Amino acid sequence: MSDNISHNGKLIPAQDAHIAVDNIEFTYGFGVYEGLKIRNGKIYFVDQHLDRLMQSADIIGLEHPFNKNDIQKWIIELKEKNAPDAANVKILLIGGKTKDAQFLSKHLLYPSTYLRNSLKSPDFYLKI
Repeated sequence: MSDNISHNGKLIPAQDAHIAVDNIEFTYGFGVYEGLKIRNGKIYFVDQHLDRLMQSADIIGLEHPFNKNDIQKWIIELKEKNAPDAANVKILLIGGKTKDAQFLSKHLLYPSTYLRNSLKSPDFYLKI
């Protein structure tokens, strides 16, 4: 499992990604997010998730320079670089006062690994 993220379309090691503690937009949550599922190496419902991401940004008045085609390309690059068979992609679109302060971050989450390593009780799992 690799630890690369995509920040504004640039793949970087996760340990090199930093957000300033005084970033007011991030601290107070002026942004939107979407989560995509990767299973068996396939990304599901990309168009629908990106449409919802863009619509959510419009609803809260978050102006940004990003477009759907670039974001989709960056998601594919992130998947190919990390090569997960199963993961979730978390997309964060955070506003900023200037164009340089805005950012679009995508990173992979491996819920089964985190849950397995952090839970003490199997009662946490939702039984359907």
